[in-house]
Amino acid sequence: MKIFSFKAQQDRLNVFFCGLPIYYKRYLDNSVRHRFLFLNWESPLPYEIFKLNELKDKIEKIVASKTRDNQKEEKNFPFETIPDNTVLLIETNNFHSELLPGIARYFVDLGYNVDILLSYYESKLNPFSRYLFRKIRIKTIESGKILEILDSKKIKKYSFIYFNSDKVNYQKSFATDYFSKIDYPENRKIFMLHHPDASSYQGEGHVCMLGDFTFKGRKPFIVTPTYFGNIKINPKNNKTRFIVIGNVDQKRKNFSLLLKSAEELVNENKKDFEIVVVSRQGDISIPPSISEQVRFLGKLSYEEMYSEIEKSDFFLALLDTSIPEHERYASKGISGTFLLSWGFRKPCIIEEYFAAKYNFDINNSVIYKNSASFTDSLRSAIEMDRRRYLDMQMSLSENVMKIAEKSIENLENFIPDLRSKK
Repeated sequence: MKIFSFKAQQDRLNVFFCGLPIYYKRYLDNSVRHRFLFLNWESPLPYEIFKLNELKDKIEKIVASKTRDNQKEEKNFPFETIPDNTVLLIETNNFHSELLPGIARYFVDLGYNVDILLSYYESKLNPFSRYLFRKIRIKTIESGKILEILDSKKIKKYSFIYFNSDKVNYQKSFATDYFSKIDYPENRKIFMLHHPDASSYQGEGHVCMLGDFTFKGRKPFIVTPTYFGNIKINPKNNKTRFIVIGNVDQKRKNFSLLLKSAEELVNENKKDFEIVVVSRQGDISIPPSISEQVRFLGKLSYEEMYSEIEKSDFFLALLDTSIPEHERYASKGISGTFLLSWGFRKPCIIEEYFAAKYNFDINNSVIYKNSASFTDSLRSAIEMDRRRYLDMQMSLSENVMKIAEKSIENLENFIPDLRSKK
């Protein structure tokens, strides 16, 4: 065994002494985070790296601008021709794009062609890496060009315009702000509402949500995407593997509970499990005692994330009723973890209160009453046999079929009404 060994990844470095981690360094946007044994500190980003990041941003903007088609009819319009019965899907943020393969498939199933505009960042991460259906086209878009594109005469050739997020332009604006500025039939505009508390929209008819929620005294129609492309549905691993996906933020997920429970299991000599954390933002300090069980993967492309999900057995929702901010995932908006759990047929380990809101039950998930019994739920998942696990996957598949059928039905019921008003 080497006395000192090093493990370098995209944005971090680990140093080991006789196999034990002693030093960790990760480059953040504007600083460098260090950990030596039990000491943690941050230092300013070296000037050379800071300037390199600036140069990288400039290059990415140049590349993004070069990807725009030089159109004959309208120079800045992304698509040269627009076939009949085509829908335009737009996501200008650097998130939420995992919804789009499922949304696109619903429209394709209803007989539509689908054009998609993605931010350069999301396009590079490629949420459609597993998508097998034809009838879709994807282009990148700069946030500053949205209004210019929507104001084009060609926009009226689309059957519908769908904004994948209610907050757009990196959450600086609302989709309805753009809708109000363009000459396009009101009843052919659709947007997905993620933040009902922040929306001032007063119109009727073209608001959809991912779950069964109330918005301004009424129920928007529900469209829940569960399709991510060609995926592998695998049996349970011999060594149980849990996965967490989401930013490291206590207001979103209780990571403290996760680390505490992992330590409890290891302390009782139960070490036959692995937990991987995929997160675009934030970082977690993993105690040395559980460094072999818990791995922080940071930001991944969609293809890399999909592969990590396929290799895992259970999703950890980490929602906690004792954290007030988590209530929004029961009453105002769905967690992306649930969509991925359904789509990849991976049972979810979830607190009872939240499970009841989304039809997770003992037949398809591991349910625990509160944070005090979270460790027991992990232990139960680790000890679960393959037969019981397969039964859960079958139950999840039944749920997914019902969700997809209802979503298509909701869209189908909504669209004829729009067609009649064109």
